[in-house]
Amino acid sequence: MNEKLYLIKNNTTIWSKEHDSLLQYLSPERIAKIIRYKFDSDKVNSLYAAILTRLAITRILKCENKELSFEYPKNHKPVLNPSCHPKANSVDFNLSHTKGAILVGVTTDESIGVDIEKITDAPFDVMCLVFHPDEINYINNFSDSAKSVAFYEIWTKKEAYTKCFGTGLITDLCSINTLEAPLNSIIETWTEDDYMCSVCIETL
Repeated sequence: MNEKLYLIKNNTTIWSKEHDSLLQYLSPERIAKIIRYKFDSDKVNSLYAAILTRLAITRILKCENKELSFEYPKNHKPVLNPSCHPKANSVDFNLSHTKGAILVGVTTDESIGVDIEKITDAPFDVMCLVFHPDEINYINNFSDSAKSVAFYEIWTKKEAYTKCFGTGLITDLCSINTLEAPLNSIIETWTEDDYMCSVCIETL
């Protein structure tokens, strides 16, 4: 078991020629995803997250970046192509980025999902669409000044959990209660300045 987490703050908001030059190290699928972002800041964060993920994987597998290849199952998170390295099947990874920050997790012999969100005024009106009733009650028990923090705690827990198991936010989120066992034992959540971070790890 080998877990590595990387959290980087990044305030770069302009795409430059230097960013263009880094695209050569990524897969066509990742490049296409980066280009689809509307804002330069999102493009830069996605680029840095992808580069950081590859760097972490090459260090774990002790291989070159050019040896890595990925598969992109529909509606699931990317995975290493099993044919690219003898130990590719043992590595799992996940990345997340939000305004000004990136969170990347890479692990061996485990499944991992991560999420990072900037703590701002929360969109409480979506709670009934994505949160379990117990999670909504948990948030509503906080004072007005703390409710947004509680909202992003639950939001990142839920997204990290669903990403860990490869389905992202396409499952029935209201049926998932991240506050109860066994889910609460496999999800770690913390704040980093004005960011909320969650990591979910399930041993394979």
